[in-house]
Amino acid sequence: FLLGMRIEFSAFSVTEGGEPTTADGTIAFEIDTSDPLVTTITVSTSALVTTSAGTEEVLTNFTVQITEDASMFPLAVTVETSFTFSSPRIGGEVTVTTSVSLQSMGADYPFVGELTITGAGNAVIVMIALDANTVRLQIDIDGDGATDDTIDLTWDELMAAAA
Repeated sequence: FLLGMRIEFSAFSVTEGGEPTTADGTIAFEIDTSDPLVTTITVSTSALVTTSAGTEEVLTNFTVQITEDASMFPLAVTVETSFTFSSPRIGGEVTVTTSVSLQSMGADYPFVGELTITGAGNAVIVMIALDANTVRLQIDIDGDGATDDTIDLTWDELMAAAA
């Protein structure tokens, strides 16, 4: 089956701990199980704006597609994404794209794939899945196209640093 849904937020507000957060925009969801062994889930928005504590954050041109292939054991998972995120909390705007699809097995971290994060002045971090335990960060600080630093981390170290 193919199931699609659109949710539109217009001055939507949630208050938690006395602090309101508002959202405006539209999010689309699609679940495709046309192939009994393969499920593809796609989430997208052209623009979603949230405001909390006077801080506006904007997500634009967002798409994430997750494909699960149950013909494999453990389950084969492929993820592709692209979006731009703007927030004063990160000092501006970043664009994120999967230049090579992220692939994993079961609940493991990706064993292959590349995620490119581009920020101010064309500074770039390329996250490269070396295997299900290790990820490499290639960092171009000044946006000149040359790698200025390379850091290899375990996925757990990367996730702990991002928390």
